[in-house]
Amino acid sequence: MTVDFLCGFLTYKIVRLKYPESSKPIFAFLVVILSPTVIYNSALWGQCDSIYTTGMIACIYFLCIQKEIPALLSFGVGLSFKLQAMFLAPLLLALLFKKRIHWYYLPLIPAVYIVLVLPPWLMGRPIQELLLIYFSQANKYKELAKGVPNLYQWIPNNLYNIVVPIGLTLTASIIFLLAYIVYKSQLKITQNRLIHLATISVLFMPYILPKMHQRYFYPADIISIIFAFYFPQYFWVAIVVQLASLFSYLGTPIFIQLFSIPLGFALWFIVQKCDLIYPNLQTGFSSNLK
Repeated sequence: MTVDFLCGFLTYKIVRLKYPESSKPIFAFLVVILSPTVIYNSALWGQCDSIYTTGMIACIYFLCIQKEIPALLSFGVGLSFKLQAMFLAPLLLALLFKKRIHWYYLPLIPAVYIVLVLPPWLMGRPIQELLLIYFSQANKYKELAKGVPNLYQWIPNNLYNIVVPIGLTLTASIIFLLAYIVYKSQLKITQNRLIHLATISVLFMPYILPKMHQRYFYPADIISIIFAFYFPQYFWVAIVVQLASLFSYLGTPIFIQLFSIPLGFALWFIVQKCDLIYPNLQTGFSSNLK
């Protein structure tokens, strides 16, 4: 719960970059700490999603002010708490292609992880288990979608062995496609565009990946709030994301399945509104059709 306030403060800092003389950053802070899913996750369920998400928000903040070393260190902290910090992968790969992030700083990410596994190792947990824990966790659940409003709510779980490798391959392919499209764009990555890409990234990953849980849209819950302040005309995106997450927390199967539809529409909408991606995507499709 303490980290919720740090998450809210970093949200305040990001929104303040856009509105330095306004009270909007304060409202952004309040919206985060009073969000139903934030309260559910930390105060009621005692989950740590706020911690790794705060690392992701710190990463985005430092990227906005063009400080890549603190950004990668922050991402490393988030990744050390939970593998789902990788939901920022599309954004980071696009910035790597655009040379906003330099490849020779990437070892900072595993370095942070190694430093943070030292305390539990010194307390007796085997180092091999600590280094490979995410690989062992990957096979813990054999479900395409565990209470999460995403694409796989509509696919029977008895197709698990067929669908999982297809889903993983599709996700990796689209990540590289989006990063390549951003790379080919002549537009600069401004703060607005960075927030836009970050929102696409954290919405896209849990929506199209198999084996997701209901709490895996938590980063999208927070970053969609930032998106709403940066693009007030699209505030409804944050509302859709919050409602979809809330109903997944409540565990109502029919609403979880139904909310996957507006959530998918919201994802497509923000991709369509991203001038770094959609015009080039259309051009590419038109060229292929010709």
